[in-house]
Amino acid sequence: MLKKVFFTILGLMGTTFLIVFSYLYLDNLKGTIFLVIALLVLFAFFIIAIIGLVRGRLRLIKLNNRTNISFVFLYLIATSLFLLIIWSLNFSLQLEFGSLSAREKIYYLQNGEISEETKLSFIQDYPVIEHEHIKFIYHPETEHQVQEIISSLDKITTLEQKVFGEKVKKSEPLEVIVLINSKDFLKLNPFFDEIVGGSYNSENKRVMIYKENESLENRESIMLGTFVHEYSHYLFDLYSSEIGLSGTGDDIPTWYEEGISEYMRWNVTKPLEFHGQINPDLAFTNLHTSEEWYAANEEVYYLAREAINYIVEHNQGNKKILSDILLDQTKTGSFEDSFLKLTGITVDSLNETIVSLVGKFSNIYRLENLELIIDQDKQNHTAVDLSIALSLIESYIGFNNFYDAIELLELLNNQYPNNEEVYWYLGLCNYYVSNFSSAIDWFNKIPDPTENVYKYLSELYLLQGDITQSQLLAKKSLEAAEENTNETIKKWKEGYDAFLTDKSNNPNSTFSLTTEFFDSARIELFKRELTNYDGNIDSQKILNIAFLEMQRHQFNEASTLVSMINKTSKSPEMLMLEDVLNGVSLKGKSNQTFIGEAFQSYNNGKKEEAYNLLNGKMSDESFKNKELVLFTLFYLHVQDNDVEGSELYYDTFMNKLTDDYNPDFWMALSNSFTKSFKEARQVK
Repeated sequence: MLKKVFFTILGLMGTTFLIVFSYLYLDNLKGTIFLVIALLVLFAFFIIAIIGLVRGRLRLIKLNNRTNISFVFLYLIATSLFLLIIWSLNFSLQLEFGSLSAREKIYYLQNGEISEETKLSFIQDYPVIEHEHIKFIYHPETEHQVQEIISSLDKITTLEQKVFGEKVKKSEPLEVIVLINSKDFLKLNPFFDEIVGGSYNSENKRVMIYKENESLENRESIMLGTFVHEYSHYLFDLYSSEIGLSGTGDDIPTWYEEGISEYMRWNVTKPLEFHGQINPDLAFTNLHTSEEWYAANEEVYYLAREAINYIVEHNQGNKKILSDILLDQTKTGSFEDSFLKLTGITVDSLNETIVSLVGKFSNIYRLENLELIIDQDKQNHTAVDLSIALSLIESYIGFNNFYDAIELLELLNNQYPNNEEVYWYLGLCNYYVSNFSSAIDWFNKIPDPTENVYKYLSELYLLQGDITQSQLLAKKSLEAAEENTNETIKKWKEGYDAFLTDKSNNPNSTFSLTTEFFDSARIELFKRELTNYDGNIDSQKILNIAFLEMQRHQFNEASTLVSMINKTSKSPEMLMLEDVLNGVSLKGKSNQTFIGEAFQSYNNGKKEEAYNLLNGKMSDESFKNKELVLFTLFYLHVQDNDVEGSELYYDTFMNKLTDDYNPDFWMALSNSFTKSFKEARQVK
């Protein structure tokens, strides 16, 4: 008998441990599902046990007397009771405090703190301010900061409308508790670290922030920034519920909500920040749950914000795309699918891009210090410091934040009219975002254009099809370059001439030394090739320009030029070339995007991967355009200075061309890539 009692108690202890361990990691919904399934299984065994008790034997577990079966019966009843008790504790905890981690549940169980009212008793005498849908409960010494937050709500609401498309419906009011120090904060949030400046509880719609971590220089912006971050969680919470998504960690990945919250904070306060070394293997987009997120280092907030900023900047500054992705998710049922559909990139590729981009600047004091100074000038209604603003604009351009640069430049143009530097940067940034008409207007405002101004104007007019104006400006650019007696310019030109003529030069190394002169040389080519302009676009002249763009790996520009030719001349080889260039530049309107993928791999140093991709297409019997693959393989072997390999693929390519294609065209195109190929064939 004692043996039976011992094993029954041992079984109950083991089962209880498994139930407790499971519920540490289950929220209320999953916990309830687990309860229902477990009770159904226990009920089935309970019925079997009753039948066995009546019959005096239980064949399922080979028990042949009622005493043994009664211990099974007792085990099932006790297990059911333990299950109900543990489920109710888990449910009560999360109903009271919101979604909790395993660590947080253990803390509350150990300290027996179930009543939130008891925890908040020390703030019952705090002053209260109610403003619209927000109730502020604050320590008397934080009143100034509370007023700062209230005065910033209009700015926050404007940003809210840009991100969510409209004001989010405040279906539930928000309570904001403002504490005096981290000690009080940790008393209410014992599972947080002291470095955490605030918290948001979705269950009771409550934000907590505290004052102690304010620096003397930036007292308001840090606390305000923390509020904006937590308030963004509140907006995100309401919006996701309104459109029918269950929230972070379930339907919506944690990095996305945290990134938007940091992005909104950054847009309102622009705080000073330092950033350490970024781990290149960090996959912040794989941190789906709160537990995974908090376990990672603090750089994940920064990376997530940069990811959100990248999404906005690459959608022409349209912040509404952030909520459009969530809205589309309600139709597709998948965040990843909607993200790819609206941004054109995968979540995995975004992670790689951001970690790589940020890693290059991980030890640099970021833009926020300059932005903070500019914002302070704006708030004080004084003219922004021109030199600081121009330094910030150069940083924006370095980070491809062209829309932010244009916004600041337009402000500078109002405060510093007729400034040539402002005109230059406005022309340049509009050029980079393909706003060609505006770029032309700003460049034309410069009273004494330099060689570079003429160069950009020549290219802009060419891209718009105005060959006459392009020719005129190309000539002016060349004349301006010839007047420049700078020794460095002369050295660049000498190196470039050597690149074109000297057989002993390594094309790759010489090219890297002469890049700075390359644009001037291109203008010279424009002038030379357009000299005999007679009112019609000469395909060969434009094609020569496209060839030069291909040499510079500017495949987007080359594609644009070739498409100009195809408007009037639709020869098979030109259509094929445009298709190849579209594939290389990944424009998305080509069936040959695999070529672009091969080029990306090659340029990233993954040559074997590039060659394997192309050779795979050659082995694919269903793939018809083998000549495209052969020409691409020829080009890559030329870049590797592989004379034998490039000759093999060139000869195979030329033999495979059908009668529809002109071999002389492809011979000219091949020789245009580099003279070393032609010379190598002659020597061989």
